[in-house]
Amino acid sequence: MSKSRRDYTRPKHIAAAAGLIILTALLQTTDGLFPRPFGAAAFLLIPAAVCCAMFENELAGLTYGLLAGLLWDCANLRLNFHAIFLCIIGCAVSAVVRRKMRNTLAAAMLLSALALFGYLLAAWVFAGHTAAAFVRFTLPSLAYSLLFTPLYYALFGAISKRWRIRMAA
Repeated sequence: MSKSRRDYTRPKHIAAAAGLIILTALLQTTDGLFPRPFGAAAFLLIPAAVCCAMFENELAGLTYGLLAGLLWDCANLRLNFHAIFLCIIGCAVSAVVRRKMRNTLAAAMLLSALALFGYLLAAWVFAGHTAAAFVRFTLPSLAYSLLFTPLYYALFGAISKRWRIRMAA
């Protein structure tokens, strides 16, 4: 009598991806834990959500975006639109990468830059800051946050390669 073996690939994949998003949320939302050179903030959850969605299907991209956004919203009680924003980004990036773009680092940089610019532009407009604040804070924050895209692309790529989820036919 043979025992059937269970496939633990999916839970390991989910735990690794969710763990990386939780660790990223802790790094981003804990004051004083991550450096702010020249006052530029690192919005790490946006490139993390983009890179995670590039290796997932639309539902998983939406779910990981929701997780990242809810963690960000729990830490930031002033603005509570991060969950909706990262859900949309996760689902859209996953759909675009699966249907129209190749899954490359260049695509990750482009999609992260677009997501970061959209987020920072909306935050700048709704905060009512001046054009000088846009140049002094928004653009350096965009460049600083974009620096972490290759790291997240490599980490989520390694997770996807190590624990590849087999889709049912």
